[in-house]
Amino acid sequence: AEGNQTVMVVVSTPNSDCKVSLTKTVTVEYQPAPAISGDATVCTDEVEMYSTPANAGSTYAWSVTGGTITSGNNSNQITVMWTNAGNQQVTVTETNASGNCFATATLDVTVSETPATTEITRIDGGNVNHACEGYTYEYGTDTPNPGNYEFAWTVTGGEFVGGVDNTATVDVKWTQTGNNTLVVTVTTPNTDCDVTITQNVSVTPTPQPNIDGATVACINKDHVY
Repeated sequence: AEGNQTVMVVVSTPNSDCKVSLTKTVTVEYQPAPAISGDATVCTDEVEMYSTPANAGSTYAWSVTGGTITSGNNSNQITVMWTNAGNQQVTVTETNASGNCFATATLDVTVSETPATTEITRIDGGNVNHACEGYTYEYGTDTPNPGNYEFAWTVTGGEFVGGVDNTATVDVKWTQTGNNTLVVTVTTPNTDCDVTITQNVSVTPTPQPNIDGATVACINKDHVY
């Protein structure tokens, strides 16, 4: 138990009544036993919270690998921005009020990469915000190393030519005029790390001209069309 305790020893001479006793007072202090709670499977660019039980008088010192502590470094609770993929760690050392007793706990954290996708692009370099009714365009993204990720596409006001196979690029035929959308979710395989991009596309009617006039004409004679 914590508090002032006593250690006593009695030393006797064998086969006699000669003995002496010694007593020593020992102050027993709280021994920290931190345990870290928080998500051990995360994504880059995510902010996560980690904590250990709060004890009166204790101080806390945290450290992380592969991320940055954004708040709470001297408390029993911190937030971490994860920046580097891989096997990382969160560590806390709790020290009691006197500074005589301390303990350290570590949590292993697996950090997976969030795709660095920021926009949908048109492969031919045209204006991605605009399309003509009835025309087919090929779309992709600015994802670095796209072969390392999974793609899920959806469209309103159009259809995927040949169906959607959820590859890095898709062909879209726009069938409805007006304000429509093309959406892609890019995911790191076997993780919950993803990013979703929505592209608004204004689809305008395609002109439907018709030429009226004679289909047979005479040379050197005026004809009206």
